[in-house]
Parts: sequence; C-alpha cells; structure tokens
Amino acid sequence: MRIITKLGNFGEKFLDNFCTILLFIALLLGLEQIFSRYFFGITQNWAEELFIYITLYAIYLIMGLATRYNEHIKIDFLVRNRSGSFKKILDWFTEWLGLAASIFLVIISIKVVLFSYGMGEVSYSDLPYPIWVVKLSFPIGFVFLSFYYLERVCRLFFPKSEEMPEEK
Repeated sequence: MRIITKLGNFGEKFLDNFCTILLFIALLLGLEQIFSRYFFGITQNWAEELFIYITLYAIYLIMGLATRYNEHIKIDFLVRNRSGSFKKILDWFTEWLGLAASIFLVIISIKVVLFSYGMGEVSYSDLPYPIWVVKLSFPIGFVFLSFYYLERVCRLFFPKSEEMPEEK
C-alpha cells in the first residue's frame, strides 16, 4: 500500500505541475488570439486549434486527481444518505465499478488512437498536427484515472494503513 501511495503522491505532483504549465500555455494562446483578432484583425487557426488540444490534455490528465480526492462527477445519491454495512457495500461496488470502467476506457481509447494513427489523420489548420497525438490524451488520462481508482480500491482493503489524501 505504501508503494501505491508514494506513486500516487508522485503522480499528483507531476500532474499538478504539468497541468498548471499546460493551462498557462493555453491562457497565453487564448490571450494571443484575443489581441491579434481584435487589435490587428488577424487570426491564426493553428493557435486556436492548439489552445483546444492543450486544454483537452489538461482536462484528461487532471481527472485522475479529481478521482483521488473524490471530487469527480458521480452518481452518489445511493451512497450519500446511507450508513452501516449497506453503505460499505455500495462503496465497494462503486469503487470496483469505477476501476473496471476506467480500465475499459483505457483499452477502448488505445484502439481509438491506433485507428487514428493508422488512418494518418492530421489537423485542418496551417499546422498539420497528427490527430493521434491529440487523442493520446485519452488513454494517458484514463491510465491515471485507473491508477487512482486502484488506489481507492486498495484503501478498501487497508482502511487504517494510511490516511486518504485530504480533499484540497
């Protein structure tokens, strides 16, 4: 369990820093688009497209951390007002279901990336960017999601071994 927690902490630091950098770059690209469009009447479609791709990467990468801190969107009306063993059973069910679904999404998204790579898709902008690189954000993000679901499932087996990361 300590190894999983240490890997989770390392992944958290990496994702926090990397996604912050990505979002800062997206912010700069967005500002560049605003200034060039409204002050100079020039638009660069590659910058707009790159803004979307960078934002997409940041969103898919950070969703694992949302899972780690139980901040992800979920249907919790079944679990929220329950107590005792029924709540524990529902917790186990939802965590295992989340892990299974995220692993399934890793597999499917890898197939999507391989299909896109095989088709040789490129972006429509002045910067012909391979679309499979953009779609690579899906399996990478889902791997982090699966890992943090795995961490949550392991905590079901060892609830007192180490504390859950506190919500930010």
